[in-house]
Amino acid sequence: MAAHIENYLIDFALSNFGTEANKVTLCTSEPTTYTEGNATFAIASATNGAGFTAPLIGAPANGTPNGRKVATAVVSGAAVSGTGTAAWVAFLNTTASRLLAVLAMTSQALTSGNTWGAASVDIRIPNQ
Repeated sequence: MAAHIENYLIDFALSNFGTEANKVTLCTSEPTTYTEGNATFAIASATNGAGFTAPLIGAPANGTPNGRKVATAVVSGAAVSGTGTAAWVAFLNTTASRLLAVLAMTSQALTSGNTWGAASVDIRIPNQ
């Protein structure tokens, strides 16, 4: 049986994601908790004014081939605090100590003391 989720409900989730996300980190292993995403596995991070200009997550829009999406902010000149290979991106709410979302990324070797940047990417929730 086919089913779908209404855009209103998807937009509610994506808008809340946009309201809550205030930090992005690059991690060496897949974080499953806030502490892992913010410290244990994190070797690079960006916050408003230190890597991106708020908001970190944009407003919901139509996704392709269906559903809804949000775009992340462009990150530039953000600090690398550890040396290792980043393979995961974690989106965090530091005020409430929440891990919000985790994405796999193309592995990238990073060196402490350098900076990092990333183009905007879309995060999509399908509706069917």
